[in-house]
Amino acid sequence: MILASAYYPYSASARFDFDYYRQQHLPMVLRLLGPFGLQRAEVVRGVPGPDGAAPRFLAVGQLYFTDLARVADGLSAHGAEILADVARYTDLTPDIQFAEVLA
Repeated sequence: MILASAYYPYSASARFDFDYYRQQHLPMVLRLLGPFGLQRAEVVRGVPGPDGAAPRFLAVGQLYFTDLARVADGLSAHGAEILADVARYTDLTPDIQFAEVLA
């Protein structure tokens, strides 16, 4: 399984609309990339650590795919549309990472 993660760095002044992300963006991504092996999607919100320190990331979006070749096909077909939607929920630029899920 392949995990595609979008890391949104923490900034006290950043705009991130979690409601839009959950109710609009993720359903759109699931609809567009589902035919390309997207199994599930989730978002996590960073919270202060036990010492009260700010989180390193404000949010992390995670997409679970069956295999990397299908991810590439899906992003080739719909990546521009998905990236164009980012400005609707945040003013942050995500760092994207692809990884293999081992367990």
